[in-house]
Amino acid sequence: EDKSQLHQWLLFCDLDPKWRGELPRSMQLVKDELGGGFRQALERQTSRSSLLQVDVARHLRMSFPALKFEEEFVDAESGYSIDIRAQRRGAGSASHAPNSRAERGWAVEVDG
Repeated sequence: EDKSQLHQWLLFCDLDPKWRGELPRSMQLVKDELGGGFRQALERQTSRSSLLQVDVARHLRMSFPALKFEEEFVDAESGYSIDIRAQRRGAGSASHAPNSRAERGWAVEVDG
């Protein structure tokens, strides 16, 4: 689990504008040499939906039938498991590639 937390910290550094590109050389070397293993540690962790998460997803589906909801969605770019991904129906399908962030969907973190 420690390695997965290091992946999360390195990802934070990539995403935060204050840190992006500002890592000390030593940390950049750690990221370059070991970052892949840190990500693999995160990806090996199994995620299960909690009862609260299942209940929230059920209520979202009932309240917003025009949207689709996917539980335990794994983001390909970061490796993160997102409790629930909400997306417009048809967005991201083969006939309709998502162009904007809204079309790719958004995350709903319930208890993570």
